[in-house]
Amino acid sequence: MTPTNTLTADLIAQKVAKQQIDDFKSVLQTPEGRRFYARLCERCFENCTTYTGNAQTYFNEGMRNVSLILKADIRSMGEQGRTLKQQSEAEYENALDMISLVAEGEAKTLSEATGNQMDPRNIITQARGKRPY
Repeated sequence: MTPTNTLTADLIAQKVAKQQIDDFKSVLQTPEGRRFYARLCERCFENCTTYTGNAQTYFNEGMRNVSLILKADIRSMGEQGRTLKQQSEAEYENALDMISLVAEGEAKTLSEATGNQMDPRNIITQARGKRPY
């Protein structure tokens, strides 16, 4: 490859990388995008262990790698990225709190209607995609 071709390839790679970051910023500019990002990071084991003692660990590590790639993109955004990440986490936690309140209300209503004691944690787990965390 000639020096001119190398320079052109480098410029194209830089433009593509910048466009990818700009696209991610655009997603994080909306509350829906921020909640989606936070949920994706949670489901991709961003802040928890992935070791299971069997082959599931490899799958979990692959999922975790997705969150690490997104985390690197956030870091490349500097202060704006940190602010958007914090905002996404707060909005996601607020959404989960709302789910918990609704689940508690549903559990109470179901308990009264059926006479069986319902545990709101079961409803919350179902609402969070059957994942207990």
